[in-house]
Amino acid sequence: MAKKWVGLPVMVLAFAMVFIGCRNNNGVDDSINGTWSEGGISLILQNGKWELRSNIPERRGTYSVNGDTVTMTASHVYFVWAGGWVTQGEAQNHPDSGGLSFDSNFATLICTVNGDTLQVEINGTTRTFIKQ
Repeated sequence: MAKKWVGLPVMVLAFAMVFIGCRNNNGVDDSINGTWSEGGISLILQNGKWELRSNIPERRGTYSVNGDTVTMTASHVYFVWAGGWVTQGEAQNHPDSGGLSFDSNFATLICTVNGDTLQVEINGTTRTFIKQ
């Protein structure tokens, strides 16, 4: 009878790892880490942080995962006039920004992941990124 009780915790652990998945210390799903591309745009996801690039960096921030939904929140926008990354407050208060706000540069995006595809809706248009 004692041998059955030893095997039970091992089976529960194996079930949890296979069906629930492994998460890192930040509670972020490691399986979506990597570069996702759509046209000339790259979305880089790495351990809860993301960066959007075309020819130059554009936006970056943090993300969280809940099932197949990824919520990305922008923390910085890349402005050439500022010499690099700026926060929302810096962008809004800079005289060369033209009053640009984070809202017009999508502060939060909701994405859906399905295998090697990640769909993002931006300004009413759905864009599909493929994992590289």
